[in-house]
Amino acid sequence: MYLENLKSRNDLSLDEIVQLMEVETSVKIYKKLLYFKFKAMGFTKIESYKLASIKRSTAYHLEDIWNEGGYNSLLPKGGGGRKSKLNKDQLNELGVILKTKDKWLINDVVNLITEKWSIKYSYNGVQQLLESYFNVEIDNYYAEKQEKKKYIDNFVQNFDNISQDKKGQMELLIEYIKEEKDPNTLKKLTYILFKNLGFSTDVSSYFLSVTPATGNNWLNRWKKEEYKGLLQKKGQGRKPKLSDKEKKRLKKTRRKR
Repeated sequence: MYLENLKSRNDLSLDEIVQLMEVETSVKIYKKLLYFKFKAMGFTKIESYKLASIKRSTAYHLEDIWNEGGYNSLLPKGGGGRKSKLNKDQLNELGVILKTKDKWLINDVVNLITEKWSIKYSYNGVQQLLESYFNVEIDNYYAEKQEKKKYIDNFVQNFDNISQDKKGQMELLIEYIKEEKDPNTLKKLTYILFKNLGFSTDVSSYFLSVTPATGNNWLNRWKKEEYKGLLQKKGQGRKPKLSDKEKKRLKKTRRKR
């Protein structure tokens, strides 16, 4: 009941945001909460959306919907979402046009719709249109490599407290965080990010809701093998309470009964 209460509020403290992140299983929602966590920690809006690996336009959109209903407003809306401004025939024609090129810039699609049908779409509107009606990821229509390079080149300039020798690691971490689909691995990458930002082990562990020993283990694995070291390996994780022999013995005892 307490968590449900938090999910409907838009005035959450840092501790309350951390509590929601502890139980979050969706990597998309986790990254959105990560943005608000950095803001609650005192980072600027620019610093927060760069650290959370989201775009500037996405950050402003998140602010708007967060003010409407907090965490609950971040969830995917049912009922198919807002109706498209384009009718069925226009959508079909747009689909044919999009197939003529392998990749599109979002702005090019915005201009195309405006010129062809005199209908104005925002950048975010076109992004949602492409993903909803044409079942594609935005990367298929975006000059991703150039954007990533531009993003990385400008990233560290906003953080005066980051030393030059950590720049390479920061760039690498941001790339991994942007692409990561597994919440557990994302949590580990975020811990390494906190450490590279200069936070102590205790502070980093607290904000990621892990013990200092676990955090240090992740850090050591990162230092040895970087991303590969953070992946779950065979034989890791909690050991079973019963050995194979004990399980067989238990089965025999049950049969006798």
